[in-house]
Amino acid sequence: IMPAAFTALAAVYLLWAIAKTLRARLLWMVLGVPVLFAMVVGLSFAANAYLCFSLTLLLAQRAYVVDAHRPLVNWIRTMRANATSPSLPQDIHPLRDSDALTEAGNKAYRLSVMQNAGLPVPGGVVI
Repeated sequence: IMPAAFTALAAVYLLWAIAKTLRARLLWMVLGVPVLFAMVVGLSFAANAYLCFSLTLLLAQRAYVVDAHRPLVNWIRTMRANATSPSLPQDIHPLRDSDALTEAGNKAYRLSVMQNAGLPVPGGVVI
């Protein structure tokens, strides 16, 4: 099971980070993935577990670098903000709601983005 898990994780990483074209993806899937499996099938459970753990961390690092985690973080912040704040009238938006402020003024939108990034921006609303 562990060699198959390592091969699956490696395939995800290779297709996500290295193979940019359809041809490269096909070559990695047809040639690279079986070779990777053949290389690790003879290793011990501990070695394969170490490789799987390392690849999991590598995938997490890649997700952080390319901001793949940003939609999840924004969704969690929105859900938390909606749960703790009272509802506002239709044309009044809290400063932390960047999606609703894309059509507002540039200053309001930039302050919202900075606040969501964790910078010390006072809370407020945009009418």
